[in-house]
Amino acid sequence: MKFDDASWHTEGDFPEGLPPEAGATHIGMFLTWLIRAQHLSDEVFADAPEDIFAVQAGTMSGAEFLLTWFDGQLGDAVLSKTGADFAMAYYEGAGGDVTFLSDYAEAFSDVPGIDTLYKVPDTQESYDRVGPTISYRYEQWLHDGRPAFLS
Repeated sequence: MKFDDASWHTEGDFPEGLPPEAGATHIGMFLTWLIRAQHLSDEVFADAPEDIFAVQAGTMSGAEFLLTWFDGQLGDAVLSKTGADFAMAYYEGAGGDVTFLSDYAEAFSDVPGIDTLYKVPDTQESYDRVGPTISYRYEQWLHDGRPAFLS
């Protein structure tokens, strides 16, 4: 199951003047959380230990990792079982009702100049705005018995 793909975001209403990599930033923020929470598959941990360490250390962004290792695509095959289940519940959502994107937009709603999710800078500071919310949603998901979808 593919949860998201950066190429889906660079077509259609993608803002002019932004690099295509901006379509990967929000996916990368979620991937950073997955990496730091150790929810990648064992195979990915074995194949990319240096870059995983770089994401954990904040010297490589999740978007850079996504574009380098996963061709801009986030799917269940690269995640642990728990990571894939959480991604389905929170990132994918019921019927495309994506709770993650709502939380992501809310995290940056008070930042001047960010009028679209694609303008969020791919920085550690941006991750620091959204990472705690992902952690909260993960704890909520666990507390609620790992429901199929978060709302």
